[in-house]
Amino acid sequence: MSRNELIIRLPMEVFLPRVTKADKKIRLNMNTYRNLHPQVNSQVKRLYTPFVADALNNPLSGNKDIIQAPINIHLQAIFPTKGRRDSSNFYYVIEKFFLDSLVQLNMLEDDSDEFVHLRTHHKSMYVKGIDTCVVMVSSSK
Repeated sequence: MSRNELIIRLPMEVFLPRVTKADKKIRLNMNTYRNLHPQVNSQVKRLYTPFVADALNNPLSGNKDIIQAPINIHLQAIFPTKGRRDSSNFYYVIEKFFLDSLVQLNMLEDDSDEFVHLRTHHKSMYVKGIDTCVVMVSSSK
């Protein structure tokens, strides 16, 4: 990892708290995203922001000060099983929630193309017992 990149691991699911039932597991993929009520999508996005904040504050991640527009982001999913899946279903939702979180945390002015120059989705991989998305952020300057 060089000084001008930041590497973090983000979850590919969140648990939506419920009052009378067990918390509901929400997988972050296009299939779920398009079928959820907009209010629930908003709740899930709000729940995701603290995960991003915690990952950015982890000293092992690198220097979070490099998040200065314009940036490049690269995503790679790591799945716990070898089953077939369409990784882009995960990438687009995680990318959106990640960038929206950066805006919410006032680390990025906007998530438009003016501020995010390059978005790369790498081939997913299998690591038994790990279900995460690795996000690398680098300066585009």
